[in-house]
Amino acid sequence: MPQEIKPEDNSDESRTGAAPESEQHIDAGDNSSETPTKAPPAAEQQVVRITLVGSRKAVLKTIHTLYLLGFAEVSDWSPPQPVKNSNDVASSLIRRQGTGTIEPSVKPNT
Repeated sequence: MPQEIKPEDNSDESRTGAAPESEQHIDAGDNSSETPTKAPPAAEQQVVRITLVGSRKAVLKTIHTLYLLGFAEVSDWSPPQPVKNSNDVASSLIRRQGTGTIEPSVKPNT
C-alpha cells in the first residue's frame, strides 16, 4: 500500500532524511575554524537571468566561451529554443545567490 504523506509534513527532511536545502550547511572552504552558515532562504536570494539570443551556432559558441571564462557550466544553460518569427534561438541561465556577490559557478584555471 502506498505511503500517505500528511499535508503538514512536506519538508525535504521527511521525504529524504536530509535537511531542506535552505537549512543545509555551506562549505566553509579551507578555513575549517569558521562556523558553517545556512544558505539564505529563497526570499533573500538575488536572482539574475541571462538570456542569449542569436543563431544557434553563435549562442552555443557563446555558452562554451563563457564556460571557458569560468562564468557558468554548459549544463547550467537551458537548451536553445526557437524564437518566433526568426531563425534565432534563445538560451537562458538563472543565477541565485545570497545577499552577497554573485560568484562564478566554475573555477577558472590559474
